[in-house]
Amino acid sequence: MNFSKDVCTYFATNRLARYTEKIANRIYLPTGMAPVYSYILMTINENDDESVTLTDLSELLSYSVSTMSRFVSTLEAKGLVEKRHSGRKVSIALTSSSDDMLKMAYECYDTLFQKVDEMIGGAEERKELIELTTRIADLIELSDPTVMQ
Repeated sequence: MNFSKDVCTYFATNRLARYTEKIANRIYLPTGMAPVYSYILMTINENDDESVTLTDLSELLSYSVSTMSRFVSTLEAKGLVEKRHSGRKVSIALTSSSDDMLKMAYECYDTLFQKVDEMIGGAEERKELIELTTRIADLIELSDPTVMQ
């Protein structure tokens, strides 16, 4: 068998991830933080409760709990979220200081959608790409639940 990066899922998906990361970093530059921090704030904001647990955030955004804990600690140090303790349960809630950052995060989010749509041919193509990558990630997780640990 001859090696070819053109038929290798590892190289193809990582190439796409690198390009996507560069585009997102550029668009989210006004926030002064990596895009993931905006996604955490938006996820907390769109939660039906006033707060969300670390485990919930980890599952919703597909990060390990330890990685999400580091992200949340950074946001807490910036005064954008606060941890609320209730017995052994720790919830994360937005602070009033997060309002401006949250507004900017949503603006960047919309800009990213527009930019990607322009680059790949439109909203339908973006939707298809997201559906395909989500389905494949779900299949991988089902076949090996330890993959994200």
